[in-house]
Amino acid sequence: MREDDPEILETIYKYGTEYIAKIPEPNRDGIVEVLRQSSDPRAKTAAPESFMDDSLVRELVQRGQYR
Repeated sequence: MREDDPEILETIYKYGTEYIAKIPEPNRDGIVEVLRQSSDPRAKTAAPESFMDDSLVRELVQRGQYR
């Protein structure tokens, strides 16, 4: 980013440590919202779970990738 303003860097750092999920798990509510806003009529009856696959994240957690 080539940013050197300490105040801006601190704000960016705090955002990264406080608001970004430590483990990037799929968010069912987020998928529900995307389906709700979709213009595709099939989205209204789609199961959010059919769009979720947390197998990779679970494998990484099991391997100790996230601490």
